[in-house]
Amino acid sequence: MDERPLRQLQKLRITRQQWKIILKWALYAAAFLLTLVIQGVILSRRPLFGIKVNLVPYFVGCVCIIEGADSGSVFALIVSFAWALAGADLGFVSILVLTLGGMGLGIAMENLLREHIVTCIVCCFVLCLVHESAIYLLRLFLHTVTARQYFRILVPGVLLGIPSCPVFYYLFRLIHRVGGGSTWNA
Repeated sequence: MDERPLRQLQKLRITRQQWKIILKWALYAAAFLLTLVIQGVILSRRPLFGIKVNLVPYFVGCVCIIEGADSGSVFALIVSFAWALAGADLGFVSILVLTLGGMGLGIAMENLLREHIVTCIVCCFVLCLVHESAIYLLRLFLHTVTARQYFRILVPGVLLGIPSCPVFYYLFRLIHRVGGGSTWNA
């Protein structure tokens, strides 16, 4: 009996570090599902001050800041695609803006900025504002919203999402420590 196939199968073992990385990304996915439940069940039924709060851009921004441009942008693409399939308003805009914005945040954090909670809040605020503004401009072009709604509904909605950013930031720093590193071949 030829033992060569058995030796090749033994090389396919997943190392302990790779299991940690799998656990890390599974925890990110579970946090995303929890965020969707909170946003879809709690915040959609009881809007804060009558304003809809969108937590997903803050979620994506925090992951991209902590994980970097390469891993973060792939995760942003997967999350925004799943969110679009779940029924997000103008989902194709979310896929484009969140993926490119997450990539930009990751690059900025790797090359220009220091990772700090204030930097995270400002960057995530900008990402959420760009995301919501892109959706607003498309809806304005399609004549489904008025120009007044930008400052009356959209900007306060973006501002009300800011308290979620420190929660996401510290939670995701803990999750990031679970994986230890971001490379698969560890």
